[in-house]
Amino acid sequence: MSDPQTSTPLSYQRLLSFFADLRDVFRDHRRALTCLSLIAALILLSYSVARGPSESLFLKYHDRAQLPGLWIEMGLAVIFLVSIYNRLLNYVSLYRLFHLSFWVTALLFGILLSGWLPLTERSYEVWGQSFPFGPVTLLRIWCDLYIVLLVETFWSLSNLHFSLKSATLIYGFLGMAGSFGSMAGNMITALYAVSWGTDNLIALTIPCAVLMSLCLLPLKDVFARPQFREEAQPSAKTSTEREERSSFFEGLKVIFRSEYLPLILLLVLSSQVAVTLIDYQYKGLLQSLYPDVNDRSAIQGWVYLSIDVGSIVMQLLTGVTITLLGIGATLTMIPLLLISLCFIPIFMPVFLMIALGKSASKFLTYSIFKSAKELVYLPLSYNEQTQGKAIIDIMVYRQAKLLASVLLIALSAQQVSTQAAGWFTVGSIVVWISISLILWSKLRSKAVH
Repeated sequence: MSDPQTSTPLSYQRLLSFFADLRDVFRDHRRALTCLSLIAALILLSYSVARGPSESLFLKYHDRAQLPGLWIEMGLAVIFLVSIYNRLLNYVSLYRLFHLSFWVTALLFGILLSGWLPLTERSYEVWGQSFPFGPVTLLRIWCDLYIVLLVETFWSLSNLHFSLKSATLIYGFLGMAGSFGSMAGNMITALYAVSWGTDNLIALTIPCAVLMSLCLLPLKDVFARPQFREEAQPSAKTSTEREERSSFFEGLKVIFRSEYLPLILLLVLSSQVAVTLIDYQYKGLLQSLYPDVNDRSAIQGWVYLSIDVGSIVMQLLTGVTITLLGIGATLTMIPLLLISLCFIPIFMPVFLMIALGKSASKFLTYSIFKSAKELVYLPLSYNEQTQGKAIIDIMVYRQAKLLASVLLIALSAQQVSTQAAGWFTVGSIVVWISISLILWSKLRSKAVH
């Protein structure tokens, strides 16, 4: 008689084990999961009411041709942000830095929306490229910076708290909580952009930041204690040496000394270049088809709502997918799915098709791709998970727009059509696939599944 244990298919055994482990993880981390889920929802809700309206407000004062200049400005600003972030790690814990980020977010949004800055919106020509400047431009830049600051600090804290097994099971659910918050924000934007006005929607980020800070307080005994490996060990180093250790350039050294971080850096860079090129095509049609700023904000709300729905579906499947396929295979599957969709706008450059490509590029990278990438960080050292991760997921994540801007400026100079530019998008995804395959091979050789 055959043993029932051996006659059960391996995939079925993994599914049974997955649900049993999932029950245990939710029981053991109930408080942390509740608070982190609320914070994730509030972070993405705040971004949803700020992102689309700030983009529409920017297009009210500036043409799409100035987007490459804006992205270059964002690239420079994010270097400054990461330098401050890594410096502060010398003096405060990651938990306190997260708290500080909430209040800085609320303060800067308040200043930029109040009209206190004695600036007017204008643009400057540098080497033939137009660069926007003014309170609306600064607001648009801060919208792109604060979200990566909050999101990546959120994941850094989570990576230091959860084991690899626990993270594999629950990261999809944390992402799903964020998607529900984003969905709520996008529904508010889509339904009330015209009646409330764009400025009032963006102002909702301020109470969201205050609520995030309150939700973090119950986790003080979990995240604020000296659990971090570098902080827990006494050191005879001087404050100057500690400052050098956590400087921006030392963060670069951490990356290039690492076995995995250079590949993660290239993975983030290639994926975000592809997503940025898709977004550029989408925004060009959006501006031409919807000239009214409030109408654009409403359309943005519906498009981002579709992204949320797709993200929730993918996040529900995250734990099962990574458990069955492994981290490397999951990371490779995402660009393979996306490249098939990116062929459509090349041959059918209508708004619906390009909006579909934008939606897919966002919900695939926001959900299962994001969770799988975070799992690669878990076995790494504290410096790799904080200093190295900050440079990759805060700076490089936004510097991809700078690289895409250089490409778009070159294409504009050559008067390349939208359809022809689509081939460059496909090419960037091919690079993304190649890097994913290399990382998959390395993960398999180290048995990090």
